[in-house]
Amino acid sequence: MSTRVFLTHDDGFLALQNGTVDWATDDVYAVLVTHAHGTPDRATETEYSDISTDECSDLDYVRQAVGSKTITLNGTNIKFDCAKILFGESVQIEARYLYFLVGTAATPASTDLILGHVDLTGDGDANSGGLEFSFTPASSGLFYYGRSAAA
Repeated sequence: MSTRVFLTHDDGFLALQNGTVDWATDDVYAVLVTHAHGTPDRATETEYSDISTDECSDLDYVRQAVGSKTITLNGTNIKFDCAKILFGESVQIEARYLYFLVGTAATPASTDLILGHVDLTGDGDANSGGLEFSFTPASSGLFYYGRSAAA
């Protein structure tokens, strides 16, 4: 599946910045959401309960823990990265959005914080067609932010 841009959600981004959430050590999981969800609202979608009704319900789908999370300095950028997220190698899954939440994939809580999402297609659901359904972050990382400019 092609690499798309990670978009932070307001409360999740703030939690990463103020230390409430530690990307490298806290449990983070990935959730697939269908096109029926409509356009994500990065200001008002703050927790799992805001997306749970549109979570993928395909028989092959299982939420995934996000592994190998790192924070590194990459030139003048602070890079947040993770390993490839594999939802299955021979599966039938349809989804448009990939959400990242703080918590445990096996037992999500309604109040699990949304860190951000990726629009996997830009329009409509991605369909694995019986093949692999996965997401691989860009070589520049899942997301990053740059050092402030000199005054």
